[in-house]
Amino acid sequence: MGIMPYTEVLYGLGLCGESNAFSFIGGIEKPVAKHWAVSADIHYWKSDYENYCCDVYSKGTYSSIIPSVKMKFDPGKRNKGVFIGVGLGYVFARDRGTEQPYSYDPSTGIKIMGKDITNTNWDFNSIAPSFNWGVSFKIARFPVSLINTNYFAKLPWYGGLNPITTGVGMRVGFRKVGSKCSEVKKKCERSGKGCGSRR
Repeated sequence: MGIMPYTEVLYGLGLCGESNAFSFIGGIEKPVAKHWAVSADIHYWKSDYENYCCDVYSKGTYSSIIPSVKMKFDPGKRNKGVFIGVGLGYVFARDRGTEQPYSYDPSTGIKIMGKDITNTNWDFNSIAPSFNWGVSFKIARFPVSLINTNYFAKLPWYGGLNPITTGVGMRVGFRKVGSKCSEVKKKCERSGKGCGSRR
């Protein structure tokens, strides 16, 4: 089987104030052994956000691009059943906005905004390992997967690796895949020999 282009649409989990929960992946995948495949793809996400945390009101826009190389393991049949994968990439993230202090009155439930507004720059770049798992099946011979994908990065304001994107969604391959019988039949037809011949 040759190279297969694919796309992935993810719905983000654990978000806080983001206006857009959807992110996208586009890439290519190639089997390298019976149960293994390698891929190269790019993850893209952009969202405005607005949240109240630790007496600070934050508002801005976050966007990130993560090119990655990944390895996938299918313990059973290819494009059918459970799979797991790991990857290594690099994230380019841009996070610009403003911060404004506020106080909260519990008796009235009203937030009182402070006068000082600070422009912020939380941009970061980092190595970005990833982990994914899911279940594959076929629709009209196109490979489809229900998938959970997770990216991690080293953030300047925290120690160690931290999750930066966690999402669930669907992956669709843009090349039809067939059974072993159909692949054997195609080889026979290309060779000019009759597939039913016992010579």
